Amino acid sequence: DTPGLYLAAPSVIARWARPLDPSDKRRMQFLAMTRQLFLILSASNLLAQGAVLRAAGRSDSVSAERSFTNSLVALRTAEWAACKQAESDDGLFWSSEWSTMEVELLELQAAATPNATAEAAVAAKPAKHGHTDHENPLAGLKLNLEPKSPADLVPALAMLKGLYQDGKERIAKLNAREQESK
Repeated sequence: DTPGLYLAAPSVIARWARPLDPSDKRRMQFLAMTRQLFLILSASNLLAQGAVLRAAGRSDSVSAERSFTNSLVALRTAEWAACKQAESDDGLFWSSEWSTMEVELLELQAAATPNATAEAAVAAKPAKHGHTDHENPLAGLKLNLEPKSPADLVPALAMLKGLYQDGKERIAKLNAREQESK
């Protein structure tokens, strides 16, 4: 029980709460020093808090910058991987198209030649570079070049329909590839 402490506190407050008397020099000096000390402590506290905030902001900005850089690197890596995958897919697509066309041309060539030995003999002959006459590409086919009835046109019509259908399928594939690449 220290009642004096509690009783003294209101009297201290009352003494410091009274109006300033300019003639009380000791009190005026004390208040001036207290005010200066308060300003110095406040300023140092603000400086310390500013330094802490700058350090935190710097570390936040550094970590944010690193995070941003890492996300850009990841994005560029993902884009690069997607480009490489698209290029690989395109290469596979065109390779399969080329192989399919090559097989079809070889089948057409095999169907167009009447016998393989004559073709081998023709293929074995060296090419004449100075020769300007061209062979007729339809010479080996069994096509009636002077049709007299609609029945004579049936094989040519079937061939044209097949070529048309193959062209439509290739165009559809190309359009699908173009849509995928967009």
